Amino acid sequence: IPWNSYKFLEDLVREVSMRKTGLLARLKTTPTELNEIVVKNNLESVKIKTENIKIECPIHGEFKKRYVDLYEGQWCRQCAHEEMSHSYGKIKEKGEEFGYFLKDDKDIFEEKRKSQKKAPSNTILEYICIEGHKNYKSLHDILTAARDGRYGCKKCYRLSIMVTYEEFQRGVYESGFKTEITKSKFSQIKEHCIKNNMILTHDVYFNITCSEEHIFPAFYVSITSRNGIKCPYCGMSALQKRIHLYMESALKVPFESEVDLRRIISTETRYLKMDGYTEIFLGGRPIKVIFEAMGEQHRFFVEAFHKSLKDFENQKRRDNYLRNECRDAGIILIEFWYDDEVKHYKKLLLEQFYRQTKDLGIFEDGYYLKRIPHYTPRLLHNKFLGAIQNVQKQIKDF
Repeated sequence: IPWNSYKFLEDLVREVSMRKTGLLARLKTTPTELNEIVVKNNLESVKIKTENIKIECPIHGEFKKRYVDLYEGQWCRQCAHEEMSHSYGKIKEKGEEFGYFLKDDKDIFEEKRKSQKKAPSNTILEYICIEGHKNYKSLHDILTAARDGRYGCKKCYRLSIMVTYEEFQRGVYESGFKTEITKSKFSQIKEHCIKNNMILTHDVYFNITCSEEHIFPAFYVSITSRNGIKCPYCGMSALQKRIHLYMESALKVPFESEVDLRRIISTETRYLKMDGYTEIFLGGRPIKVIFEAMGEQHRFFVEAFHKSLKDFENQKRRDNYLRNECRDAGIILIEFWYDDEVKHYKKLLLEQFYRQTKDLGIFEDGYYLKRIPHYTPRLLHNKFLGAIQNVQKQIKDF
């Protein structure tokens, strides 16, 4: 989770606000203040996420909330209080959203609320889960379990969220994939989870297929997560796969692939796809990093890529244009060429990063990366094979 990314925080506030109030909230913590939080906590995510974030609720005004609490779906206290004051109909409706059907009628609900002397949302009521098991709990218990990624019915399948076969199919489809798993197979997987005390959404790999017919396994929670999941085979050459893996291992951060330059540089108007992009914090400041896997077509005329010499010249102009744009925007651009040996990757990364941080004025004396791993071709290949799933062993051109 990129706790030090201001964009991630903005998107999180927007998402929770819309879910809780149906209105857009305003993030009051500024980029500078977030940067100060990051520096104060020495870039340690475990500390950054415990800091308070300032937000303006569109209904009740400004409030503070711990970063991690916001990530778990919590909002302002007044909104929470109003949520606690739900009517019988609202409590019944909310429970059904999470797969719990209220068995108590309105009279029993009022009787229990008075005898327990609790707010409606905290009153212990009798629910029946989707599998028909009785559960005695409050709406607050149900909502808390859902936010924490837990499923509360002790007698039922241990699912992090309520997933039926239909919901499973819909979740996969809405994420842009498809699956050949049948309903009977899905039921067998559920039974296996019961017997082995496993969580269906987090402990079981499902084979899914992308639009290019690549088949690969993934957890359901990854498929339907906020950030989504990408097919490991789409749009990446063997050279890109190798360099992508190395850069993630070296900088210890995830890189996005096939990123539009217009998303990285807000003033950019041309469409150019970057092989890899991420944002890191060094010396208390955010630094944008792009890497490019430079194939043979970037240096020579190659018929498979160029229809004419004019295409090749355009390729050279695009490469120079990208270098100039990155320099003007203060972005680190790391280039690896098709004929660079894996054993030299560490040296190439260190030299380019140091030179650019100095030339761009990001650090007066440049920045020399530390603890960068050194790989032989075989070590990196083995790491690649174990990085996602065994099916990657089928790739012959790595």
